Amino acid sequence: MKYTRSRIVGEVVLFETFKGDVNEIAELSKALASHKALTVKPEFHVHVSGSIDTTRLSKALKAVQNINKDVEKKVDEFTQWSTEIAKLAKRNIDIGLLKELNSLGPKCLKEILALNSLTNEKFDEYCELYREKEKLSFEQFNMI
Repeated sequence: MKYTRSRIVGEVVLFETFKGDVNEIAELSKALASHKALTVKPEFHVHVSGSIDTTRLSKALKAVQNINKDVEKKVDEFTQWSTEIAKLAKRNIDIGLLKELNSLGPKCLKEILALNSLTNEKFDEYCELYREKEKLSFEQFNMI
């Protein structure tokens, strides 16, 4: 599994790009839920009165909760995308269109859901239009 370092919020390093299969991402989500995958080092400041600076601790805990929610959302989106693109692949789809949608990943989930909701007749019309667009693009490219 690959991670791309994204940014630092407080004392928490966030990773936002995940490349791996669904099981690896689910394991990461579980690890984040149990806080084993994070190194959170909030600094406690002792004031003259002897109390702990709870503001920094509260911010760090909120950051951890936000990370967990974000990862869970991405896992859910990836799982749904994977299921929906598998449904799409079972239909009479142009292989070029399927490859294009597959390469876009979960960010094209809305388009895949829309295609899956089409009747067979409308779906075939869409695929025919896609093939025509590809043909015109190929012809235009070869004219240059």
